[in-house]
Amino acid sequence: MIELAVVLILLHTPDQREVRVSPEHITSMHSAKTGESNKLIVDDVRCLLHLSDGKNVGVVEACDVVQRLLEGE
Repeated sequence: MIELAVVLILLHTPDQREVRVSPEHITSMHSAKTGESNKLIVDDVRCLLHLSDGKNVGVVEACDVVQRLLEGE
């Protein structure tokens, strides 16, 4: 018997919708600059995730929080 496990991390969009992302599909992350006007789509986006399918996801969690989730902490 072959068993497969799919790992997804749970994040949130600025309008509080849940987004589940596969860590293996995140190619890079860009963090909002502290103390400056946010230019990552909307003010509530703290981290912009770039995915392997070319899509972007803006989330309210900071990139360091996303990184800890990716590392399984």
